[in-house]
Amino acid sequence: KLLQSRHPILRCKLVLRKYTMVLQEDSSLDIPVFRYRRKNDESYLPHWMRLSREGAQTDVALLSILLFEEKVDDEKFHTDALFIMDHSFCDGLSILNLSKELFQLMSDSADFDPSKSLKIALPMDVLCRNSIGQGFFASFLRILKTAGIIIKLLRSPNPAYYPEGEYVKPADMALKCTCRPHTIEIDDVKPLLKKCKENKVTLGNLVTASLVFEIGSVLKSIGKDKRKIGIGIACDTRRLYSDVLEGIHLGFHVSSRADYTLALEHIPDKPLLSKEELWKRARDVKTFFEEWEDNYPLYIAQMLAPYFTYTAGTTHNQFDTIAVTNWGRLNMPTDFNGQWKVTNVFGMTNNLHMLMPTMIMSSFNGKLRLSMFVSEPAASPTLSAHIMKGLKERLESAV
Repeated sequence: KLLQSRHPILRCKLVLRKYTMVLQEDSSLDIPVFRYRRKNDESYLPHWMRLSREGAQTDVALLSILLFEEKVDDEKFHTDALFIMDHSFCDGLSILNLSKELFQLMSDSADFDPSKSLKIALPMDVLCRNSIGQGFFASFLRILKTAGIIIKLLRSPNPAYYPEGEYVKPADMALKCTCRPHTIEIDDVKPLLKKCKENKVTLGNLVTASLVFEIGSVLKSIGKDKRKIGIGIACDTRRLYSDVLEGIHLGFHVSSRADYTLALEHIPDKPLLSKEELWKRARDVKTFFEEWEDNYPLYIAQMLAPYFTYTAGTTHNQFDTIAVTNWGRLNMPTDFNGQWKVTNVFGMTNNLHMLMPTMIMSSFNGKLRLSMFVSEPAASPTLSAHIMKGLKERLESAV
């Protein structure tokens, strides 16, 4: 209830109106929590795959929480939490930030003011009507403004570029592809972390740089035309700076055709880079990384939360686009007053709307685990597998 008072989006539901869906506030909404028996690390997967294929649910809360519980002994449970957001709006809400705040409230360790409410996104027609007024001339201006917004969205299909306060119909931005999880593990991450400290870069920086180069080499290896591939490294443009990160820039973004063309320079002509080149690129990635030591060493880079989408067959300004994007952050200590030990938090959105697959990167007891939920076209189902395999090899060879 505290989060609902803070995040207006949690008090809203989707209501079907003719050919579109609009947000409608309903103070009586309850966020559903479902409990299931946890059998293994992938108990959540069938439920999430089923939910990701379903359409938007109307007249219910947008957020649902699935808990997978396994009894360890008489007093302890192992719980995996899966947060499903049926839609994502530009109201400052990130599913990862929401997850963080929820865990903090459950442990009485919140570092934010729950009574401080965030602003909600306004539907586009309401925004135009309120800001321009009525009458024939006003109607003409609204048409021009709406056309400009649509053109802007078409030029920059990444959700990070949605103008604040403007509403986009769910089906309009649907990604016609599937989403599947991929996980890789590096058995001994300590040498890699040591090397990161020597080079004064974060593990998140290194993974980002490695991922960009790996995407380039994989696309080259499967015969894609280099001149028609664009890579955009972006962050949520409404949250370029963060007080938590002391004003450190979270990333950079490209949006225009010229920027995409310049971004092509980051795709290497050779499939592998030297260690020196990779570390140099990693130092250029302006992200931030924190580490905690509680009962066990736990290094978390979820605030980076990179994801990428390969939209084969969908071109914008003559380019097939790949977006490697920072979307939200998640800073969590290992233990909340002994109540919750967090090893992974999944933030996902329904893939019939705005699919934002997230990589969660963490190290526990010296082992690095990267779990990436990748949106990919049916025509190239093995692309992400190739990229993840190459990413693992690239990280291991960086030491």
